Amino acid sequence: MRKLSFAVLNMIFLGFLFISCNSNEDVTPPSNKSYDMVTTFAGSGLPNASEDGVGTQATFWRPEDLVADAGGNLYVVEVGASKIRKISPAGVVTTFAGNIIPGSIDAIGIEASFAGPSGLTIDASGNLYIADTGNNKIRKISPTGVVTTVAGTGVGGSVDGDRSQASFLAPTDVAVDASGNLYVADISNNKIRKINPSGTVSTFAGSGAEGSVDGIGVLASLHHPSSITIDTSGNLYVSEWGSHKIRKISPTRVVTTLAGGGIYGVDGTGSNAGFGLPSGLTIDASGNLYVADVHSNKIRKITPAGVVTTFAGTGIAGSLDGLLATATFDRPFGVAIDNNGNVYIAGNGKIRKIAYE
Repeated sequence: MRKLSFAVLNMIFLGFLFISCNSNEDVTPPSNKSYDMVTTFAGSGLPNASEDGVGTQATFWRPEDLVADAGGNLYVVEVGASKIRKISPAGVVTTFAGNIIPGSIDAIGIEASFAGPSGLTIDASGNLYIADTGNNKIRKISPTGVVTTVAGTGVGGSVDGDRSQASFLAPTDVAVDASGNLYVADISNNKIRKINPSGTVSTFAGSGAEGSVDGIGVLASLHHPSSITIDTSGNLYVSEWGSHKIRKISPTRVVTTLAGGGIYGVDGTGSNAGFGLPSGLTIDASGNLYVADVHSNKIRKITPAGVVTTFAGTGIAGSLDGLLATATFDRPFGVAIDNNGNVYIAGNGKIRKIAYE
């Protein structure tokens, strides 16, 4: 689950453990613009703090996933404080739901509680869906801040069926398709689960065994699937912490490997490229994926053909703003794109921005 120390992350990176980050809907950026600079949009970087404010006066306690709504507002999963924060286009940071006391209370706004939530997504109506990792549940937040439980008993498991009886084990991310189906990265079960609009939970892909075997549905194997996103054709993309790969799952449940498996941090095509704990994912309208590559300290880009390049970051851990090629990141976890094509990155107590202008 996302409430992990960096030491535990290193264990995962070495292949010993598990668990974590997002998804956004496709966004079409204006065609006559380009990416150039990395800036700090919000958050001071002060550790173990969670205070509202404006821009860098606000603090975040382990922000690890984020998503943008149609109005340009950002919603951030704050693992350390068990909150969902909201950032306006002007950089005003408020607490949208949850409070610093972990729990599983359905209520409105800060009266509701979560336990180390990891990933989130948003539907066309502005409803947020949260992977509530510590509670083994999927939660929903309406645009007015009403928090309810979508699925999961709260007891860790891998039971399919009605949402009130189904179980998950440390789910870390969610994605929603145009038909309202939810997909869950059920990391500790090594599965992708599906929740249809009527509330029935099923296993969409993954046998449950740790592995990286391509195949169809439950005949394929996944290795700690951490984050998911979906394109306009209904294809799912999954980042795997265990194999350091990006997998693709078609609407007919065909699982293939898009990229990864090489030396971590190395650009290339398909299996020649390497990732170091790939986490948050988002996708643009051209089908390009953006990956928060935690241990590489980079944001990577993958074309539909599987060509992997470094989008931003030197690979040296830091928090330096500047040009894409000289800016630094320190364990970036989440990545999102807004309707204007701006890219946002969550990690290290900050929300960074790469403007499309």
